[in-house]
Amino acid sequence: VVGFRSTFRGLLTQFEDAIRSLGRGEMDHEIRLDGPSDMRFVGRRLEWLRRRLRELESQRNQFLRNASHELKTPLAAVREGAHLLLDGVAGALSPQQRKVAEIMATSAGRLQGLIDDLLRMQQAAYDAERIRPRELALDELLRGVLEGHVLAAKQRGIRLVGQLGASMLQGGADQLRIVFENLISNAIKYSPDGGCVHVSARLADECAVVDVRDDGPGISPGERERIFEAFVRLQRTESVEGNGLGLAIAREFVSAHRG
Repeated sequence: VVGFRSTFRGLLTQFEDAIRSLGRGEMDHEIRLDGPSDMRFVGRRLEWLRRRLRELESQRNQFLRNASHELKTPLAAVREGAHLLLDGVAGALSPQQRKVAEIMATSAGRLQGLIDDLLRMQQAAYDAERIRPRELALDELLRGVLEGHVLAAKQRGIRLVGQLGASMLQGGADQLRIVFENLISNAIKYSPDGGCVHVSARLADECAVVDVRDDGPGISPGERERIFEAFVRLQRTESVEGNGLGLAIAREFVSAHRG
């Protein structure tokens, strides 16, 4: 009985490891289950699923690359043509013609930016599935991000204050850096001139807790979930340049860290 339980436990562990591997998006390693014929059959089906998922992922990425190229090429031509018209290459424009050319140039630029944003969001989702955790010094990571924003803050008289206690955690350095880059740049953008952005980091209940606080207008309780959706911009913040993706990407990476 003991031997049977040990064997069964080993088979179950193999199966669970294979399922977890697929769930984490790890598609590069062949799945092979040892044991009775039924278990080997399940292993072959899981291997077929792994290959199919990898194939679909490759097709999806290829589609995005092709779509990006096919859309960007004519858009670049439209944008360049509009700028040539505005520069008077084809002759002087009437005020009405100039207005139309300006609308064309602006709209083409926005559409090209939207395509770039969609690709960035797709890349973020891809990266979130492939985080390779390693031990990180959270305070050093945050200090580096803050140093990178000193100039932008100084131009508007905004003080950056860091209260960063020494703390270690397991995570993806590149993904966490993007999270903090987006949060701190948002705090600077929405702070009034002469304001203050305060960043603190600490460990609590075996978790890393990072607070980014600013002197901006804040978010009403009814809108606090919406701001993490892709391309959502609140009406009162539309005067600030942005694409509505920063917080969506931040949440993607934080969720991947089980945060």
